[in-house]
Amino acid sequence: MFNVCWNNVYRIVFGMHKWESVKGIQWYCARLDCIRFIHNLKLRFYSRLCYSRNNVVSRCFNWFL
Repeated sequence: MFNVCWNNVYRIVFGMHKWESVKGIQWYCARLDCIRFIHNLKLRFYSRLCYSRNNVVSRCFNWFL
């Protein structure tokens, strides 16, 4: 639902219709849609867990894998 609202912001700013895709504009603006943004945050979080200096955190993450 939030992704639809985020895409509508692009449509309003650039004067587009609801049936037009905003993926090209997001790509040219070097912005991600909400779903990919959240996936990127998760990936960064997991990579930080993997390379953590805390032994407990890194072992728990390895068991998680």
